[in-house]
Amino acid sequence: MANQTDEPTLADVQREYPAWSCWRAISGMYYARPVDAQPGDPAPAKGEDPLDLRDQIRRAIALDDYSATGSDEAGGSPDNQLPLNGGGGQEC
Repeated sequence: MANQTDEPTLADVQREYPAWSCWRAISGMYYARPVDAQPGDPAPAKGEDPLDLRDQIRRAIALDDYSATGSDEAGGSPDNQLPLNGGGGQEC
């Protein structure tokens, strides 16, 4: 982790879930969606901070069978790891 409190940063969450595009919106909320989502698709994970976002990504994966890592084992491929534009926020 990148900080003293052992809470993840947005970059830590993105590294942990490369098959997901993560960003911080202008509102201050954090969002994530699978990189293969279509533009305009809602983000299935949102949180108040990176730790909450990571928990929500885990929940979305468990409930909806999204790819956890983007690896071949999880059904993704390294070729699809380009992040989507989060739409006006700070993307990781």
